[in-house]
Amino acid sequence: MSLTPHRRLDQAHACVVTTARGVPWWGAVLIAAILTVGGTAYDIGANNELGWPSRTLSILGAVISVLAVQRRSIFTPMVQPPLVVATSLLICTLIFSSGGVLDLGIKLVGAFPAMVMATVAALILGMIRFIAQPLHGSRARPVSTHY
Repeated sequence: MSLTPHRRLDQAHACVVTTARGVPWWGAVLIAAILTVGGTAYDIGANNELGWPSRTLSILGAVISVLAVQRRSIFTPMVQPPLVVATSLLICTLIFSSGGVLDLGIKLVGAFPAMVMATVAALILGMIRFIAQPLHGSRARPVSTHY
């Protein structure tokens, strides 16, 4: 048995660590959803209002999903924070709260700052990954002089 040298992973399948394989797009959604639903369920179940656990876990979920996703699927976690937060609020309000649609709307407006912070963090990290981890090599193409 011979030892093979360490091969570099294809950039399209790498996470933020270029030697590790990233999760697919649905894995990034799942990471963000689990953390966001966990924080939202805790807050709504405990005091029927959104607090720091739900805000912190939604931002953390967005950041982890951007860092863990495959480079080729980076767009999904960059745009998912508002969708994940709104869906988790809907689910947790229906399960843990007796309030109606107005209660859900008030909670959704209260969650807006967390959605903005999570989206901004995801966009910044995603753009950094776009620049730092290009999908194609940086080989220069020869310039053609024929018209």
